[in-house]
Amino acid sequence: MSKPVKAPLREPEKPQSRLRPHPRLFKVMCVAFALWMLVLLAMYFWTVYPLRHPKGP
Repeated sequence: MSKPVKAPLREPEKPQSRLRPHPRLFKVMCVAFALWMLVLLAMYFWTVYPLRHPKGP
């Protein structure tokens, strides 16, 4: 009777993750968000703010 042959031990494979950091994309998104906030503030100060704070006599 022959002995069963053991397979050599391998390290388990790491799962491939799609969620990995993208520093350049993060910076681009931060700049886009900041520009969007500036646009919203500009629209507020040009439209709503003058109506709520009328000038004196």
